Amino acid sequence: MSDGTDQQFLQSVFLMEAWDTLASIEDGLAALMRSPEATASVAEMRLVTHRLRGSAALNGLPHLAALAATMEETVEHLAAARPGTGGRDVEALCAMAVVLKAALDTIGTTGAEDGEAIATALARHAPSSAQMAATETGRKLAELDTFFSERMDVLEYFVPEAVEHLESMAQSLLGLERDGSTDSAIATLFRAVHTLKGAAYTVGCGMIGDLAHRIEDMLGDVRDGHRTFTRTAIETVFAGMDALRLLVRSAEDPVEGRGAAYDRALALLVALPALEAEATGEPAPEVARELATRVTGLGESTVVAHRAEAARPIRPSIRVNLDRLDSLMSLVGELVIARSRLDTWCSSSRPAISCRSRSRG
Repeated sequence: MSDGTDQQFLQSVFLMEAWDTLASIEDGLAALMRSPEATASVAEMRLVTHRLRGSAALNGLPHLAALAATMEETVEHLAAARPGTGGRDVEALCAMAVVLKAALDTIGTTGAEDGEAIATALARHAPSSAQMAATETGRKLAELDTFFSERMDVLEYFVPEAVEHLESMAQSLLGLERDGSTDSAIATLFRAVHTLKGAAYTVGCGMIGDLAHRIEDMLGDVRDGHRTFTRTAIETVFAGMDALRLLVRSAEDPVEGRGAAYDRALALLVALPALEAEATGEPAPEVARELATRVTGLGESTVVAHRAEAARPIRPSIRVNLDRLDSLMSLVGELVIARSRLDTWCSSSRPAISCRSRSRG
């Protein structure tokens, strides 16, 4: 087969899978409209939107990948919502399903995506997405603060390890900025993010683990040759690293703006394919940038201020379990009492000892 024939074949396979994905989404939405507690349908939609996101990116359809990513995040928010409160998410998914159908029709007819139409549709959903992200991020931050306050025994080794991996990320990113992308530098950066993700999940720190996982997925595509590590991608990883620093610092000092930094990092990861399209002349890069800014609610100037705060080293500290601290304080109290008794005994014994010494003399 020629290259053109190969491309047509791969695109036809992608479209077959994408239409199946759309059918699964429509079935899931119909089930949710009949019964808002159809959890199996939500799980299926989460799976198929995640697959669509990856396959669209691999097939060179960045705007469609961004649409699938937004749908995936909406499904995740729906899954976390209390029963009976996901009506807006279902409405948004219905609207995006219509956009997805039109996008697939366009690709099937012309062989290319209509990036401007998809980006414009995403921008229309940005306000509700921002509200969704703010609510979800607030919940995650509350869980993170609870985790740090209740798991002090774990933090004795998790926080220092996380700081070490973040420093490795920073050094790798600075090297990539200075010397350009190399396989070894990408591998070092990937390992640092991967290890941080594993450490966070191991101790049960989901918010940090989830963000690291998102960054790892993007770096995995770079490592495997599926995408180029562009300047925009580097800035996106920097944004993710800044957010991770602020989240880790929550262990000792919750920083104002950490939620906004987290939202911005996630939004940039989602919008990255559309933002990178600017370098290749794809349409509507301004809309894509507006989407990222509106979803996060955090401008570049604010990010610069928080980056300086995030870069401040975490003070060395030791975490001690409260029960152990109580035992230690009890021992100290007993030592003080014993010393007081010893001093009293010595004071009362000195005259007798002095008399005995004189009588012997």
